[in-house]
Order: sequence, then structure tokens, then C-alpha cells
Amino acid sequence: MLAPGEFRLNPTIGSKNFWTQRTIPYAAVNGAQIVARQESTSESLLGGADVR
Repeated sequence: MLAPGEFRLNPTIGSKNFWTQRTIPYAAVNGAQIVARQESTSESLLGGADVR
């Protein structure tokens, strides 16, 4: 169950072998930055259909 003061990062098909689900409390976040990102073909293939 997700508490109101936290968010969850879920691994995709391609990343589940490298890391597990992470739950991060908002109080632990020091800053955030939104940037443009270009996705390569290999990232699309490795990440699966749920890549955003």
C-alpha cells in the first residue's frame, strides 16, 4: 500500500534484472528537475512496451 507521503518507482521488463521496486518518501527528495530526453532504439527494445 502506498502512503500519501511517498511515491513508487517500478522496474520495467528491461530493468527488473538490475533493480527492484523502490518506494521513496517525499521528505527524502532534495530536488527535482524535468528535462527533455531522447530515447534510443535500443532503450525502446530493452525497456519493453511500457517505456515512457
